Amino acid sequence: MAAVLEIIRSKNIVVYPDNIITIMFRNKKAFTLQEAITLALVAVILVSTVAIVYKIYSSFTSERDDGSLANFEDGLIPKVQELLKSDKKLDYTQINYFIGAAAIVGYNKAWDSQQNLQIIGLKIEKPNSCSDKACLCFFKQSSVLSGNPYKPCIKFDKVAYFLKDSDAAVAYSTERAVQNIFYDSLVPDTFKTEYKYMLLDGSNLKQKSQAIYIEKYQNANGEFTFYFAPVNDATRDKINKRKAYIDSVNK
Repeated sequence: MAAVLEIIRSKNIVVYPDNIITIMFRNKKAFTLQEAITLALVAVILVSTVAIVYKIYSSFTSERDDGSLANFEDGLIPKVQELLKSDKKLDYTQINYFIGAAAIVGYNKAWDSQQNLQIIGLKIEKPNSCSDKACLCFFKQSSVLSGNPYKPCIKFDKVAYFLKDSDAAVAYSTERAVQNIFYDSLVPDTFKTEYKYMLLDGSNLKQKSQAIYIEKYQNANGEFTFYFAPVNDATRDKINKRKAYIDSVNK
């Protein structure tokens, strides 16, 4: 390094990190090959140092995922897509899911924020990234009401409804239950319960990491309804009844 400084002083050059390479070329006749190589190495070292410092700074200033986003993208969404590919009209799966400091929201295909005011108790707009499709969206916990998800929502072409169980343990404080309009008359009464706005909020759940039951139903028009329920003491019995019926028709 001392040799480099001596070269710079001997040439009376004022050096800044962003003009070392320019200086080398402008003064190529005045430099020996060894001096040029030395200055080139300095440029490489400076650029590398800046890159390393930037990465370290970014690691401290950027928002780290607590695992909830990875669970959404690599766990929940693939499970839903897997059910959609099934040729069974009624089918289910279960996932051990970590929601963490986040919330998952399901928006139905037909979404009217004014009409849903009677259901949710709040006027919530559907994110623009959903367009006219049903979608699942990932929100940082404090931003659900903003309608601005953390990332663009995942859209589903043939899904009409995303529903959540009416269990009080997963209820949003202002929402109202919706009477069954989602299943046909051939489905047992076990399925014809009340449903709520599809919001799985880490702050509402007793355990942020728990089993989530996911169920698919396809109607005569080929449209799908998805039902979500955290598995707990309040939901376990009804989930087992639903599973038993689905297993019987899928034999």
